[in-house]
Amino acid sequence: MSAIVSKCGVHSQGSSRNGYGPFLQRIADAGRQLALCKCRDDFGAMDEPLQHWPYVVTIGAKTEWDDAGYGVDFAYNTIVAAHERDPKVKYWEWFNERNGDYARQADLYIALLPRLASLGIGLCMFNCASGTPQYPWIDDAPYREIARACSFANLHGYDALLGLHEYNSEETIGRFKVLADYLAPRGALLPIVITEYGYETYPGKATYLQFVQQADPVYMADARVIGCALWTLGGGAWAGSNYADMLPELGEYIATVEPIAPVDEWEFDYWDIDGERITANPVDLIMNGPHTVTPHARRKDQTQVLTVNPCPEWAGLTVNVTPAGYIYPTGTVVTLQAA
Repeated sequence: MSAIVSKCGVHSQGSSRNGYGPFLQRIADAGRQLALCKCRDDFGAMDEPLQHWPYVVTIGAKTEWDDAGYGVDFAYNTIVAAHERDPKVKYWEWFNERNGDYARQADLYIALLPRLASLGIGLCMFNCASGTPQYPWIDDAPYREIARACSFANLHGYDALLGLHEYNSEETIGRFKVLADYLAPRGALLPIVITEYGYETYPGKATYLQFVQQADPVYMADARVIGCALWTLGGGAWAGSNYADMLPELGEYIATVEPIAPVDEWEFDYWDIDGERITANPVDLIMNGPHTVTPHARRKDQTQVLTVNPCPEWAGLTVNVTPAGYIYPTGTVVTLQAA
């Protein structure tokens, strides 16, 4: 059985992908699998991966849908018609980089999920632009609405993915972690797919490969991300982004990169014993009657948000925070000084 080691997948639009077959064959010969295949408008790049790996994640998008409206029936009928033409697409995107109207997006996805699920069609939701949505300590509305749609999918068992974009910068690579940390305790964590990833314009083989080697381990170490679609193979308006000449080296990397041991992301937090929170571990319990015990855990790398509200009585009173910032690893001690 093939194993997914690297989280690198492909993004393709158009038919220009010279060397694609040998690239896939090299990965398959190593007993490994491509993480995913995402296509826009032209879905031909899905055929060969599906021959190697029938259960590979396939995601389809159409440029004409990016600016579509919020009509549920129109969206449903359009997706169903596209799926009838290309049933090899397992998940469909509706909207791309629509940075705003998060409540309306969530409403639409919630309405679509049960109808598409009845036909066995999956949905890849939101597909937020690189650097978005806004962090929740600045504006929590986007995170709240994304959580509403994702928790609905989880609650009812609908087949859905959460799509995000992360392009090459220190600010955006790994940005998904903040959103994932927010979603998990709300029962809203869906499998995350980085549906656009890498460079918007192809920077050349050496630079792109260096990026892959440095960024891929961030995602390999985190099971919440199932794959990242490297932008982009193909042609058309994005011919300057085509990394086809890198495929031999990329295939060799995916075939040979060393696995990263799963990170032990969780640790004990506290006991709930008969409604009482107890942080001691181990703890002695005297069985002098019936007891109800629930252990609770927390993510080791979980971050916490500090919100400092203005003084309601005197606008001139300020608060200095040391160390400066608004988001901290769990357990960080901060000093507050009013001045």
